[in-house]
Amino acid sequence: MAKPFLSIILPITEKSNRLPLVLLDLDRNLSKAEYSSEILAINLTGDHDVSEVVRKIGETVKNLKIIDSEVGAFGSAIKRGMLLTSGNIRLLALSGRSIPVDQLNTMIPHFKNGADLVVARRNFEGEKRNYRKLARRIAVEKAAGLVMKFFLRDIKDPFSDFLAFTEIAAEKIFTDLKPIKHFINLSILLAAKKNSFNVKEVSVYVS
Repeated sequence: MAKPFLSIILPITEKSNRLPLVLLDLDRNLSKAEYSSEILAINLTGDHDVSEVVRKIGETVKNLKIIDSEVGAFGSAIKRGMLLTSGNIRLLALSGRSIPVDQLNTMIPHFKNGADLVVARRNFEGEKRNYRKLARRIAVEKAAGLVMKFFLRDIKDPFSDFLAFTEIAAEKIFTDLKPIKHFINLSILLAAKKNSFNVKEVSVYVS
C-alpha cells in the first residue's frame, strides 16, 4: 500500500452492534474524498469476536486493519496505533461517532496554514444524552479545571474526541507521551504545548 494522506485511528472500547455501521459509514464518507486513507481499529474489549467482525468488514472496506490490545491499556494502545500508521495527517477518533468528510475537510486546510495539531470543537446534532456518562465527564473536567485554566486557556473543548496531527507532530508527541489515565486528551494537548506545536481549534458538527 502506498503512503496514505490520512490515517484514522479508532479505539474500540466496548462491543457494539453499531460498529459495522460506523466503519461502513466511515468508508462511505472517505470514498468521497480526493485523498487516500487508511483506518486502524484498535480492539480494547478483550473480545475476539470484535476483531473478527472488523476483519470481515475489511474484506469490503479497503485499507482497514485491526490490532488487539490489552483491556484497559487505553493510553499505550493509542500511542501504539498512532505510531503504526503512516499518514501525512493522522486523526485520532476517541469516540464511536462518525465525522462526515465535509467536516474533516474543515480541519485539514489548517495544516496548510501551519497547524501541527487541529482540535475539533464538537457541535452535536440530534444528540441523545447519556446522563451517567455526562456526569462522569463533568466530574473529570472539573478535576482538570486548573490545568485548563493555566495551560490550555485557548482551547474551548480540551476533551474533544477528535484530534488531528501532522506526521511530525504525531510521531514526536506519541513517542514521548506518558498518558494519564482518564486524561488522555489533556496529556496530548499538554505534550503539544511542551513541544511548542501550533494547535488550532475548529468547530465541527458530529452526529
